[in-house]
Amino acid sequence: MIKYLAFEFLGLGILVDVFLFSRTHEWLMLFMLVIWIALLITKGYESTVSFRLFFLGLLLSITFLLFKMEVVAEKLSSWAYLFLIVGTIQEAVRVRRAK
Repeated sequence: MIKYLAFEFLGLGILVDVFLFSRTHEWLMLFMLVIWIALLITKGYESTVSFRLFFLGLLLSITFLLFKMEVVAEKLSSWAYLFLIVGTIQEAVRVRRAK
């Protein structure tokens, strides 16, 4: 249970940003991004985790667009993009270390 506390905190932060705030708060996105990167470094997760979160965010964004919830879809797509960037950087670092 305590093992997943950081994931729960990260998920709660994203949900609060997407559903409760009417505008984008860059400080919250930066804070959650730092937590995600710290989790990746300390736990040693592979880039596939970030890419899966990217695809989940993208699918949820499309779903909310279908229901005409553009603000929520835009925020989810911003989060998805962040996970895509982090996953790409992770993969580039992994390939560079493998050489």
